[in-house]
Amino acid sequence: MRSLEESRGRGAGLTFYELARQGHFSPFRDYLEYGNNLIRQYQPDFDYSNSAEEARLLLHTLERINQVRESVRDLQNYLWYSKPNKNKAVAPIKDPQRDVRAAVLQDIFDLSTLRIGEVLGFNAPSDLDMLRKHENAAVRAAAQRGRELLRYYFGVDGWRQKVERVRAHRARWHELEDQPKGQVYYLLAGCHGTSIEEEENQSSQDGFDQLLEEWIAASMRGDMQTADRIVDKDPRFEEFITQI
Repeated sequence: MRSLEESRGRGAGLTFYELARQGHFSPFRDYLEYGNNLIRQYQPDFDYSNSAEEARLLLHTLERINQVRESVRDLQNYLWYSKPNKNKAVAPIKDPQRDVRAAVLQDIFDLSTLRIGEVLGFNAPSDLDMLRKHENAAVRAAAQRGRELLRYYFGVDGWRQKVERVRAHRARWHELEDQPKGQVYYLLAGCHGTSIEEEENQSSQDGFDQLLEEWIAASMRGDMQTADRIVDKDPRFEEFITQI
């Protein structure tokens, strides 16, 4: 868990106290004041803006508030979902497809929980998640549920191997992003169980390489009529286009 002492992007190197004094946390002012007022019930002279030590105490207090909130949520889940014949009080998965997508985006595409939340339409994260962890806790929990489903279906090692294989494919694809012909031959090699070099050699011999150059040129200038006409001349166009 990243400490806010290490800062969020807008104030790298500054402490929580310095960030607060400079107004970086204005959107969370109500949440900070809530914690500040709670401490004041026991320490009337407390003000987190007075010193770095008091700011740190506020941060730790907010963390404990969040822990209590999570404990209450766990108790609620237990009371709602525990049964005499169940080993664990687990809420039923409401949207397994979204959970699986969250796991895929996190494990394979390395997206942050905040970005995944935007892509998949999760609610905005809580104030403390934004302040302390810079993450969307709901997305983190969803990705974990999705990962458990994927591991159950493929096996733990099976899912790990799939992740490694897809990440390797993505890395290779990005290496070729400035080489459209190379990307085409990469896709065809995947279809045929060959290599890029083998596909290039075969295409040079049978004339597909020249057709591919003409197709790329037509597509780049927006001449889709010509591009479509070229596609009809060789089935290999359909083989790689369906993968794009």
